[in-house]
Amino acid sequence: MRDFFRKMCESFAKDKAEKRWERYILKWIVYILVVSCMAYVIAEVAWLVFDYKEQIAKAIGAIICIGILYLGFSTKKEVPIEEKPQENDSILSFDENDLERTYLKLQESLYIPILENADLLNLRKPTSFKQSEAMIHYDIVGKVPVFHLMYAKAVENINTNDMFRLLEKIIEEKLNDREMDGFPPSIICNGISFPSIMVHNVRDAGDYVLIDVVITSEEYLKYRQQRMYRRMMQQQKQTIMQDKDF
Repeated sequence: MRDFFRKMCESFAKDKAEKRWERYILKWIVYILVVSCMAYVIAEVAWLVFDYKEQIAKAIGAIICIGILYLGFSTKKEVPIEEKPQENDSILSFDENDLERTYLKLQESLYIPILENADLLNLRKPTSFKQSEAMIHYDIVGKVPVFHLMYAKAVENINTNDMFRLLEKIIEEKLNDREMDGFPPSIICNGISFPSIMVHNVRDAGDYVLIDVVITSEEYLKYRQQRMYRRMMQQQKQTIMQDKDF
């Protein structure tokens, strides 16, 4: 449901950005009609429940009585099961103002690298850093903020894997040359140097590309390692299944 809402919001944003007013208005009309129909159906169900409330109450009462009689005459005694206390995972809290400031700083810092390498990335050259604003600025994934940036495509078909690798290289070079204000070139984790900004994902969204970036942290590096391990396991399973089919 969350993915559907995100795609819908991105669709509205794309039409508005490209000034496709007919499609934009039509989508809003369809959305309002769907919501109205759902509200009508819910209202009809509520009226039915109200009209037959006595019959429904009698049926529920009968079911409860039967259940009480069954439990009363049942000779089987249930052994109480002791519930083991579950340890809640630690939840990191983030300040929304800090996240918004970081998002703005990432937009500004990535503007020049994207502009200079737009042709290599098959993207349209942005005229302002504000053009990279996505409908949803960030999500918390694996207890780490993942920031979403959106850029218009210059070609219809793109290779997101190639773009992912190229973006990582471009960002790392800019960081090492200290051309990204407000971000250190790298951070050290377990004695290993990592770029302070890392690409989390690249997604094709029709006329746009969604680029997810993160501020590198020990928490994210753990999550990234686990994600790589899961992908390797999935690839191994697929290889085994293909060998069996062969």
